[in-house]
Amino acid sequence: MSVMDIFWLFIYKYHPELAIYDWLVDSQLMRREDIVSNEVRAMVPEGMINVNCFVFFYKGGTKNVVYLLQDNKAETSIAIGLLKNGELLNAIIL
Repeated sequence: MSVMDIFWLFIYKYHPELAIYDWLVDSQLMRREDIVSNEVRAMVPEGMINVNCFVFFYKGGTKNVVYLLQDNKAETSIAIGLLKNGELLNAIIL
């Protein structure tokens, strides 16, 4: 399943009120230890050093950010979740 498919399934199922926005996405390869949220970092399997992090956001929507974590080759999805005002509202291990 594509990154966009995973994102839209998550939005429509758990946060349909956010589906009205035009979302943008950015990605970067990052070290597991650099993930700021302890709750999000805990979802990354032990021993995995690097993760590919996709961040979904919309213009003016700094309060709501959706992240999707994948392995460093972007082949296996790990978790997706919504951060609101920097607080993890919900997350799903994939």
